[in-house]
Amino acid sequence: MQTMRESWTDERLDDLRQEVRDGFEKVDERFHEVDRRFERVEHRIDERFKAAQLRTDKQFEALQAKLDRKFDAMYQLLIRAGTATILALLGLLATQL
Repeated sequence: MQTMRESWTDERLDDLRQEVRDGFEKVDERFHEVDRRFERVEHRIDERFKAAQLRTDKQFEALQAKLDRKFDAMYQLLIRAGTATILALLGLLATQL
């Protein structure tokens, strides 16, 4: 009976080396496919974030416009109230003279 060491010929070692290379090539192909899948998922996620950012920007712009309108209305009210107060005081002053 031959021992394991005696049964390994150069040809068998070459065959084993080729099988190992082939196995690593298959693993490399699988990793390349996984990389491509991750790239596609990453691209979809980026597109979703861009769309969400655009929606959020539009919502903030609408909110800013609404606040601007409200502050403008409040400013106008303050101007009118101040003017009315000054006119009332001037009227009161004119009646006292």
